[in-house]
Amino acid sequence: MDNQKQKEQRQYERYPFREDILIDGRKQAYSQNICEAGMFVSTLHPPQKGSVIHVTIPSNLTVKAEVNNSQPGIGMGIEFIDLNYDQKREIKQLIEDIKRGDSKHSTQ
Repeated sequence: MDNQKQKEQRQYERYPFREDILIDGRKQAYSQNICEAGMFVSTLHPPQKGSVIHVTIPSNLTVKAEVNNSQPGIGMGIEFIDLNYDQKREIKQLIEDIKRGDSKHSTQ
């Protein structure tokens, strides 16, 4: 699938978000990008597609996510699931900060 078609299928725009994160409270990984629906995480040993994990991002926000794409040695695409109102609000605020170039979030 070419990039234009893939871009058209995405509901949310992705933003660079390069931060250390925790998976299930213990395994360290590194995020690459984020959108309102999920993120891509670099990790050598990602869980299998369909796995449900808990992801903690630097603002100390922990959310439940499902692994949608798992590539050993590369990483995984995850979709946030079962978000409550406050979690959705925090993710939206994080994205707004990134869009504004807020220095709290590493985007380079």
